[in-house]
Amino acid sequence: MLNDRQKRILQDLETSEILITAKMLAAKQHVSLRTIRNDIVEISRYIEEKDAEFIKMPGQGMKIVSTENLSSHFNEAHYTKNFPTAGMNERMFLMGLYFFFCENPISINKLSDCFQVSRGTIITVIHSVNGLMKSYNLIIKGYKNKGYYLEGVSHNKEAFLNDVISLYGDESAYRTLLAPGNQYLTPTDIVMITDCMDFISNHLFLYVNHYYYFAVVLYWVMCNAKFDHHPRKEFLSIQEERINKLIMFIKEKYSIVFTKEEIVRITHTINSCTDIYDSESRKGIDKRLPKAITALIVFVQKSGMYTINDAENLKMDLLVHMTSVLNSTGEGYLKENPMLEDIKTSYPNEFQLIKSGTRAFKKIYDYNFSDDEIGYITLYFLRSFEKSKKIQETKVMVVCNTGRSASKLLSARLMNNLPDIHIVAMDSAYNISAHKNTLNNIDFVISTIPINDISKPYIVVSPLLREEEIERVKNAIWLSKRQGYNGESLGMVAKTYANQYDKFRDADMFIRKIDNSTSTINKKSIVPVESTEIFGEIVMDLWQMLAKLYPKKITEKQYDSVTGIFAHVMMSIPRWQRGKFIEPMDYDEMIRDHSKECEAIQNFLDHVSKTLGVFITPAEVVAILRYYLY
Repeated sequence: MLNDRQKRILQDLETSEILITAKMLAAKQHVSLRTIRNDIVEISRYIEEKDAEFIKMPGQGMKIVSTENLSSHFNEAHYTKNFPTAGMNERMFLMGLYFFFCENPISINKLSDCFQVSRGTIITVIHSVNGLMKSYNLIIKGYKNKGYYLEGVSHNKEAFLNDVISLYGDESAYRTLLAPGNQYLTPTDIVMITDCMDFISNHLFLYVNHYYYFAVVLYWVMCNAKFDHHPRKEFLSIQEERINKLIMFIKEKYSIVFTKEEIVRITHTINSCTDIYDSESRKGIDKRLPKAITALIVFVQKSGMYTINDAENLKMDLLVHMTSVLNSTGEGYLKENPMLEDIKTSYPNEFQLIKSGTRAFKKIYDYNFSDDEIGYITLYFLRSFEKSKKIQETKVMVVCNTGRSASKLLSARLMNNLPDIHIVAMDSAYNISAHKNTLNNIDFVISTIPINDISKPYIVVSPLLREEEIERVKNAIWLSKRQGYNGESLGMVAKTYANQYDKFRDADMFIRKIDNSTSTINKKSIVPVESTEIFGEIVMDLWQMLAKLYPKKITEKQYDSVTGIFAHVMMSIPRWQRGKFIEPMDYDEMIRDHSKECEAIQNFLDHVSKTLGVFITPAEVVAILRYYLY
């Protein structure tokens, strides 16, 4: 059975009108090429028995040609009603969920009726599920005249459930539980879990950034409490007030009393899936903890082995993680790291460096880290190391004399197309002399007009930053960093580029230059917008997106942003048709911090993708988002 990522890849390969490369898929899914190649192997196996052809052209890409909608079929594979025709992996997934979320024991007759297959098939599937659960010390065991039980300690059950959710996708698990016609949840249960999630968002004011996972795990804990008919002692030992409010809400509304272990498990999930410990709610955090985390980061930085350019973001992530760990450990709840051996094998130096750094942590905050915990912390640092490899700090000042809207448009296009630069200031040429301190701390100036008497290298571009200008900016910055170039020669480089631009400022000549610069492009590789109807459809979709981004009205201040969005989309269509995409370095942060806006933009890009018949990477969401934000 395909996981969620493989399902998305299958959908792209099946619906795209052009060949898609593994590199394009890796960029869209934010995984390595090796992972994509492994996914392609699984997808190939999946469609072997389907009426479909997997076209692979070396050096050009691949796509799937099918007589049936494979993606649509897969979307319904998790329904209980499809169990009779599902593959073994799909059956194991459905059966496993049934034992996790329905009260045990479950008779074989009930299982047979639920899944509409014979008793023999049920026994075969249970045997296969047990093979999967064996390494977790879990087993589905039958008892005469009673039925089947899922046996094993709660901690092992959680480990298995987490791995299954990770493999098949938290959204798949959530949709399966709530899908009409399935027999996992009663209508009352559906209302219960929805009420709890609404209470967390609307009354505790917590943003849930892993909604599906949180909902599944919370409901599983509630099932354990609901199905355990032994007398239960009430515990409210968690310091965080909002968690206690959630526990009391569930008790008063649904008469469910949690054990101490279950409360700790809920706490751990809330810590991992919400913003409960963001910058506005740190009052209950021991002041030594942020200092200890800083000491750990400084230790790694001083080692000289790796660069960290996002120390504050890393500190915040570690603070959330460590708060969760400390709360869980304090209640005797330790979480094993299933990736530990892989981390040690793949990143031995990094693991040992973080392990050594925990001594600096311990000097401030007395806590003994296990290897499992060090493995998790190493993952946070690995992400920062990877991001730092791509960041080459080029501090830039943007100078524009055609108004602030043009400055914002130029800055957004620079950030989208040149993620390695850092814009530290924006101003007009008339005020540039007043920014001596700023000029002393920048590397390069990008201007829309020639500048006289400036000591820094600069280049002149148009406010729209056309495609051929992007390459000129890259070249100019590279030249400015080359060793052996003194200030005078850098000035000559800047003047050369400025003079080049001046020659083509006349509109007709500029257009002819663009035509000449693109004449060598293989026209067959570009899918033209063939009719005004297609163009009109994109514009309509664009305004629907803007209506979602600006639900009240577009103010005078926001007009510049709307203009920027419109101009960017119109200028990007040829680039998308050529398969050229933006690769922002801050994708994860932007998606996390602006999820609602990103969803509206992604829906728009999905429509454009279908309209043009091209593949558009989700990274383009961030490119549009910048105009909205700035």
